[in-house]
Amino acid sequence: MLNFYKKIYMANQKQVQKRHYVIDHCLRDYEREYTLEDILEIVNKAMVDLGQHAISERQLYNDITFFQSEEGYGAEIDTRRVVRLDEKGRNRSYVVYRYHDPNFSIKSNRLPELQLRFFRAVVGSLIDFSNAPMQEWLTNHYTKLQEFFDGMPLDTCLMMDTNPFVGGRRAKEWVTYFETIFTSIINKRALDITMDTSAYGVMKVCLHPVFLRQYNSRWYVLGVMSHRPNKIVPVAIDLLQKVTPSKEHFIEYSFNPNEYFEDLVGVSDPLTPPIDVHLRFHGWAAKHLEFNPLHGSQRSHWEEVNGEQVLDVHLNVKHNLELENLLMGFVGTMEVLGPEQLVKKYKEHILWACKTSGIAVTT
Repeated sequence: MLNFYKKIYMANQKQVQKRHYVIDHCLRDYEREYTLEDILEIVNKAMVDLGQHAISERQLYNDITFFQSEEGYGAEIDTRRVVRLDEKGRNRSYVVYRYHDPNFSIKSNRLPELQLRFFRAVVGSLIDFSNAPMQEWLTNHYTKLQEFFDGMPLDTCLMMDTNPFVGGRRAKEWVTYFETIFTSIINKRALDITMDTSAYGVMKVCLHPVFLRQYNSRWYVLGVMSHRPNKIVPVAIDLLQKVTPSKEHFIEYSFNPNEYFEDLVGVSDPLTPPIDVHLRFHGWAAKHLEFNPLHGSQRSHWEEVNGEQVLDVHLNVKHNLELENLLMGFVGTMEVLGPEQLVKKYKEHILWACKTSGIAVTT
């Protein structure tokens, strides 16, 4: 039986290898309990992404049998029964699968030394920062990676740009929340959160997280709320006061980060069409932005205005608060030429700044 089974696997080695790697990932993941149905869903999604046909539950069961066989990988796989709520809120018994040894894996090939050294430098730089996200988790697991680094020099030539003071007195709490959110995204679990907002005060909502994004040295979690399941909302993690696992069923939301951030500066989507932002930069800012664009859509050229060489810039982005804040950083070196709605906002910010600073302005 196993010889016949082995011949089937050799027929399409690439597809089988990909399938096995996905199964291997599920069996190694001790953060979540995977049923046969869970593994099948994840495997078939990977197969569809590769343009391959989905497999049956029987095929998956044969795969796991092959994993355990001597002609396969000789893996020791534990099974046990758990009780969960199904989609209708009823108790149901499931069988979950995982490796007996959490360090076991069918992947035995090491990364090239250059990649390992780079990875070590990146992880080490993150650990060096006080209150870096998942710092304790990284530190605890970093020692387990040392066996891969035996004989390699320690490279200290890299430093991350981060703000260890985000969150103020509650900095350690938001870092803990980061790890909880990260795990919830991977395991597709909803979270009950309490956050302190400037507009609505303290709010308690159920968040279904889908993505983490750092912008301007601040981390945000993006997800949908139970009461607004069709709109992505960004939440600054340092504003969270409490984060706990929710009993609500996780709302699946198809999120494509490349599409979402394509027309944005920052993380908040105003759900309005992109606008043509026309700017003119002078002096140091002009030289700086020639090779350091504000956004991927930037189109620029040099022109002469009143005997001065200036950089004329166009951006195709949505009008949000992050865009306004970004432009205010160039006050004194930049003109906003259009559209009118942005010109008006820019003037309002400048007039308000002058007023609060006691500077008289004649309009």
